[in-house]
Amino acid sequence: MHLVIGDLNLPNINGNILFGPDDEINNMVLNFILNYGYSLFVHFPTRNRNLLDILLTDADTLVTSVTAHPPIGYSDHIAIEFSVAVTSNVRALYY
Repeated sequence: MHLVIGDLNLPNINGNILFGPDDEINNMVLNFILNYGYSLFVHFPTRNRNLLDILLTDADTLVTSVTAHPPIGYSDHIAIEFSVAVTSNVRALYY
């Protein structure tokens, strides 16, 4: 189970249909997403009209919500809040 978060700076990728320009870097990123079974969870522009900041996972039930918020400080990117579903296999010991 993997979670990938970051600023890709690939403004021409369409995150809704996972399509982008036919060039080396865009093809490499899109092929990685598709070939390794990742899903993109940010479906809104994160800087102006571009989707630059991503949240990917190969476990579709891991991310339970994604919300856009105003930029923090002097950033020109919106803030992304997300929740993940986690479980623990730790048992409590009582004496």
